[in-house]
Amino acid sequence: MLTVKEVATLKGCSERYIQSEIKKGNIRAVECENPANNRKEYRIDPADLDEKLKVKYYAGLGIEISGCAGQNSDGKKSRARKEYKGDYLGDCTEEERQTIALWCDILARWQEARGVYGLTKELDDEFITAEKFRLRKEGIQLDVSRQILYRKYSYYKEKDYVNLLDDRGAWNKGQSCISDEVWQAFLWFYHDDRQPCFTKSYQDTLTWTEKFYPQFAANFPSEASFRRRYKAQIPKVITTLMRKGEKSMTDECLQYIERTYDDLCANDVWVADNHTLDVLTKYDDGTERTHRLSLTAFMDAKSGVITGWNLTDNPCSQSTIFALRMGILKFGVPKEILFDNGREFTVKDIGGKGNRRRKSDEWHEVPPTILNQLGIVARWAKVQNARAKHIERFFLNFKNNISKNFSSYIGGNILERPESVKKRLKNGEITTDSELRAVMDDLIDYENMAPYGGAEKRKYRNYSKLEVWNEEIDQTKHRICKEEDLEFLLMRTSGYQKVKRKGVFITIAGEKIWYSGHNTVWHLDKEVYVRYDPTNLAKVRVYDKDDRYLDTWNADIELVLRFFDDKDAVKDANAKLAAQKKMVKDYAKSLSDGLPAHTKIDILALSVERAQKRKKEMFIKQGAVVEPIRIGKEEPQDLLKRREVRTGTDNVVSIDIARMNQNIARRKGLE
Repeated sequence: MLTVKEVATLKGCSERYIQSEIKKGNIRAVECENPANNRKEYRIDPADLDEKLKVKYYAGLGIEISGCAGQNSDGKKSRARKEYKGDYLGDCTEEERQTIALWCDILARWQEARGVYGLTKELDDEFITAEKFRLRKEGIQLDVSRQILYRKYSYYKEKDYVNLLDDRGAWNKGQSCISDEVWQAFLWFYHDDRQPCFTKSYQDTLTWTEKFYPQFAANFPSEASFRRRYKAQIPKVITTLMRKGEKSMTDECLQYIERTYDDLCANDVWVADNHTLDVLTKYDDGTERTHRLSLTAFMDAKSGVITGWNLTDNPCSQSTIFALRMGILKFGVPKEILFDNGREFTVKDIGGKGNRRRKSDEWHEVPPTILNQLGIVARWAKVQNARAKHIERFFLNFKNNISKNFSSYIGGNILERPESVKKRLKNGEITTDSELRAVMDDLIDYENMAPYGGAEKRKYRNYSKLEVWNEEIDQTKHRICKEEDLEFLLMRTSGYQKVKRKGVFITIAGEKIWYSGHNTVWHLDKEVYVRYDPTNLAKVRVYDKDDRYLDTWNADIELVLRFFDDKDAVKDANAKLAAQKKMVKDYAKSLSDGLPAHTKIDILALSVERAQKRKKEMFIKQGAVVEPIRIGKEEPQDLLKRREVRTGTDNVVSIDIARMNQNIARRKGLE
């Protein structure tokens, strides 16, 4: 490593000049500590010197090196001949092609003049002077000299037109002074999903370089150099992927599927979604509590008409059913419905769990859904696919054309919030829920009559959304449903359950409500499901697994008592249980009432009679070979003699009672 003094001597200048060049970044150096005086100083690597000084330095050491490519032996840059690409017109820009054509015209006229007036230096000078005047008059900035004409004519003769272009200032185009290690570190910092700014990443890269690669820190490139290289080398799609994520890359950069609506008719497909209103409203209970209602809406995909809607405090499955009911009564029954993946739509008894379905759900049987009963095909949008939500455009128009009409409009975010809204809210200018509901129907109908802005603008030019609906509804079968039938078809369903002692139940807000009837006991352990109306929970309809209607059961209000209920309530509950018990007993008794009295015998007598009858038929068979079992190997006569001695000749056993009593007394210690 060379000191500043050594480099200054080699270059023939002052040390201050070398230090100035290092600080400007023109000379790469490393700042280190001098062990002799413990002071910091610059050291320069001979490899970082320019070619002229490098040759001079190694020559002083007795080492000869050849100049680098693109330079002469004296260190001056030489122009490298451009590679001829053949079809130059396809490789050059329009401006470059015009420059090539201009040089071809100049060289052709130059050779024509030399052919007429001869090859003299004076002729060339006159031609160059006239050409400069002509170019200056036409406003063309082009340098023409004898050396340039001779050099470019050599390319012109060989038809190497690409080298007719002036490459001054572009000899290092595409090259960068940023080392690969530093560049990769910068990309590591900048391509962070926390999205740091460019300047912050540049500063982090500089700190990183000073720590791990200090030899590059002294001559660190500027932030502008990093910006130029990043703009030239890194595509936008990579920036979006690394900094914003895959979803943003898909939504903003990649190609997408465009659907045609030519073969789609009105009422073929409805699209459902929820939208939180940007309007602050008050409850109707007289308090000052405020909230934001949500709009559940169904939109016809062909015409853009809002078919059904419902305002709710909390988006839920019941709000979806209310909006669907309104749409069917007003516009008929659609063929298909495209749902979002919100939990208010992925409900098993409406259309199924959609994309939220698990593998374990495939093994569970479910009752027919509401959409199955109506003959509607349920579909769900792809998860995290913003382009699949066709209804989002309506919600944007809803905000601009409807929500902004209310004095309590607060915007979707802080940037959209009007400056005067704080004063209006303070003055109590807040719309109530009932006031909003009262005008919502008229406002949505007015929006349905707005100009059509869908994918077929050319076909339906000057049409409104409702006019497109009226035009297209004649092209398809219009399915309708009566209100009384719709009330039944839109009833909610529970999953399959076995009838328990208390009957069947549904779960509302985490609480079980039990239902039973006079015939509940006859269906114990039978698998059933129930259909119910959430607006009337007093009764439910019970169906078996074959979808056959069994009965309507009422809620067990009498059997649910508080701890301190009066005697009358307990009496009514006991009376209901007693009546149920009596019914079961009467039914059980009636099962054998038709049996004659003389045939009612006891089951024990019947069993004994059956056993005696079978005993007469019992026979025990002996084996063909009989082997008697004897005690030891003694003969029967010897055994008989011993028995006679032990028992006497009269075969009577003699027992000495007095001796037995003495033995007992001795064992107990009485003697």
